[in-house]
Amino acid sequence: MIDAIGAVGAMLDATSTVSNLQGVAHSNFSDRLDKAIEDVNADVVNADKQVQALILGQNTSLHGVMIALSNAHVSLDLMIQVRNRLVDAYQDVMRMQI
Repeated sequence: MIDAIGAVGAMLDATSTVSNLQGVAHSNFSDRLDKAIEDVNADVVNADKQVQALILGQNTSLHGVMIALSNAHVSLDLMIQVRNRLVDAYQDVMRMQI
């Protein structure tokens, strides 16, 4: 009987550990997603600033501007693909039968 009580206590400890890990995973995913969005935004803003500097005739190289534009384009395309995959996964989960 006492062993059974100890087993229940161990199960409760395991359940609380799993819920703590889920909270960590949620915040970790959320933090990574926020960081990725900030990085893409920084790439786009940097490319925009370099294009403006080129238009104004400031001392910028055309190659540097093209590289910044390409980097922003690839980053934005990647973010769009990630968003599309997340939306598809969400829709698959919503279609599941319980």
